[in-house]
Amino acid sequence: MIRVAILGSTGSIGCSALEVIRRHPEQYNVTMLAANRNIDALEAQVSEFRPKKAVICDSSLELPKANEATRWESGI
Repeated sequence: MIRVAILGSTGSIGCSALEVIRRHPEQYNVTMLAANRNIDALEAQVSEFRPKKAVICDSSLELPKANEATRWESGI
């Protein structure tokens, strides 16, 4: 299984990469997702792909509540 980190996961290229992963879940394991500001889309991706880490670059945004599957960070 190939471990994948997607930077810019809510953008056009990131969404396209996740679509490929969605079609071949037996081949890929998403370990990290990162986005600039679109926290709603990132939250939906985290719910679907369950990465170990999610990063939102804009530190002014409030992070979702942590859960046992994903650790959230901001301002990186």
